[in-house]
Amino acid sequence: MLQVCRRRQRVLKYLGITGLLVLLVQLYVYQRATVPLSDKKIAQDPSLVDRIREGKDLRSLDINVKKFNDVWQIVNSTEEMYLFSAFYDDRPSLLTDPVIRVITVSEDQIEQRKAYCYLWFGESTDPFVEEADVLRLGIGGWRHGKHFRERLCTCKLRKADEIPKAVSIELGDANSNPPKPSTYLTIQHPEKPTIKQDFISCVSVTFWKIDPHRIVEWMELHKIWGVHKVTIYNSSIADESAKVFLHYQKEGFVDFRQAPQFLPDPGEMSILLTMIPVILDCLYRNMYKYNKVVVTDLDEMIVPRTTLNYKALLNEIDKQQPSDHKARAYVFRNDFFFMDPRMPEDKEMPDKLVTLRHRVRVQPCAPGNSVKSIIDPQACVVMHNHFCSVRTNGHDTDGNTVHVNIELGLNQHYKKCHLDKLTGPGECARRMEEQTKDDTMLRFKDQLMRNASRQFRVLELGTL
Repeated sequence: MLQVCRRRQRVLKYLGITGLLVLLVQLYVYQRATVPLSDKKIAQDPSLVDRIREGKDLRSLDINVKKFNDVWQIVNSTEEMYLFSAFYDDRPSLLTDPVIRVITVSEDQIEQRKAYCYLWFGESTDPFVEEADVLRLGIGGWRHGKHFRERLCTCKLRKADEIPKAVSIELGDANSNPPKPSTYLTIQHPEKPTIKQDFISCVSVTFWKIDPHRIVEWMELHKIWGVHKVTIYNSSIADESAKVFLHYQKEGFVDFRQAPQFLPDPGEMSILLTMIPVILDCLYRNMYKYNKVVVTDLDEMIVPRTTLNYKALLNEIDKQQPSDHKARAYVFRNDFFFMDPRMPEDKEMPDKLVTLRHRVRVQPCAPGNSVKSIIDPQACVVMHNHFCSVRTNGHDTDGNTVHVNIELGLNQHYKKCHLDKLTGPGECARRMEEQTKDDTMLRFKDQLMRNASRQFRVLELGTL
């Protein structure tokens, strides 16, 4: 025992402080890497199980996967293509056999190539390979001289009763054999609880600094309106904003997920190209857990104008704007409550609660302009940040969308006027010429102030 202690002393003296730290880190990593899959800690993070299994599969299959920001997988090709996530889709309303959906972003030049699905089953090292069905999703944007666009790859299954565990997407030429696989995504299987919750909010990609007080206000209003869960996708959110989201995650109200940009390019466009991918990820991840999906950003909210919550709102819409369609989407017109000196504000209301202080709006936007939606996840294949653009076969029928009367519900948008940059100088002044006082939010004042005040204290954000 004495000899062992002396040997340890000699080792520590040789290593020095820096070497000791390195040794401790290596021991920690080794211990973390060798934790058995049944360990309780891993059970609390199912994605960790997938990553460990993924790593074991990659070693046995000899696939060299390259990732960017530890999330996006990079297809080995002269054209740029990035994979975000993959899901097993067996919704009855497809009216087809189940399929695999792969959410991607790529440059437009991939349309000159063939996209292939490699479906990996069980312990087999020989994948089933077939051509992928590639669908354009958004308008995309330019980065480093190339036009990128969001795309959804759909892989058909050879047998309905065989479910693959992973998928690769690869690009090849029409007259050559499919290339060696360079990607390997674990296929997610959406949970199917016995009892569904009513509403989830899928928020588009969130980045940079958001006023913590506005986050609290937004969250507490959605609690009042009956939302059970909010999914936030983090792309470089400032620490003070992230602290609030993590607080709500600890409460169980927020699912805080990571969605870093897929390109190292600076600027907003590289982030905005992940908007549709994260909304689709949220849709597919939760398509069996919730009856309805609410899609808005953090500076806006769909507000019930005659009822007190979303469930009552949809019931009232169905009553006043009836349809035989069982899974229709509810589309709400947008209106701006501009936070501008030319728009009066109620200074008797707390300055930390924007919706109570700013109660003057301009005229509603034209139908179809900046709309927001509440959709049925069983009916939608492609959802972007405004409406469902592609529906399942079983629900792509007459009456699939209701454009909600503005007397019943409205998307209320709180921001500084941006229209001069968007449409030209003078547009903000023109839009603010006709103003309307709107006291709809006063119906939620007492409950909002009480709940927000409590959260401000917990988060040390001051008082109302």
